[in-house]
Amino acid sequence: MNKEEYLAEIGCRLSGLPQEEIDNRLAYYGEMIDTRVGAGIREADAIQEIGTVDQVVELTMSELHLSSLIAQKGRSMMSDKGGKILLFLLLFPIWFPLLIGFGAAALAIVIGVWSVIFSLYVAVFALGVGSLACIVLAVLYFVKGNAPGGGLMLGAGMIVSGVMLLLLQINKLIVKGVLALTRLAGRGIKGIFVGKKRDGGMEV
Repeated sequence: MNKEEYLAEIGCRLSGLPQEEIDNRLAYYGEMIDTRVGAGIREADAIQEIGTVDQVVELTMSELHLSSLIAQKGRSMMSDKGGKILLFLLLFPIWFPLLIGFGAAALAIVIGVWSVIFSLYVAVFALGVGSLACIVLAVLYFVKGNAPGGGLMLGAGMIVSGVMLLLLQINKLIVKGVLALTRLAGRGIKGIFVGKKRDGGMEV
């Protein structure tokens, strides 16, 4: 695939976006190819370094602001037939309360999940303080000549430290999962405003 074919395919796949956005993207990737070719890299290798058409399209969609997609969707709706707009207005009393309810439920879930995550990090902090306290007490016991007491506190400190590190790793996995779900939800919302044409392009 040469430069012209590569850019043409990208333009086709992004056909549902505003023309200005498509032109900017094509100019950007065209310049990237020209820069690499100017540096002595073969055109095919330059395209391979940039990424496949699918990768470029996915990156473009992930970088687009949802607000611009909503605005474009609104402009598309205004250009549709009057019957669709009339149907949209007639169904407003139905879909709008559902949308508000769904948004409120989603917000409550998000707040709940992040509250749990915050509580877990507070627990990690408390375990860290407890572990440090046990180690300090162990040192004091050893200084006073109470070896059994010092050993007991040192062991307790090590156990608490182990639990703290385990809980910290669990928290990291939870946060990573929540962020992944958030990105997935964002793509799903974008998908409402940007669909896929049967020929592989996108429609708004």
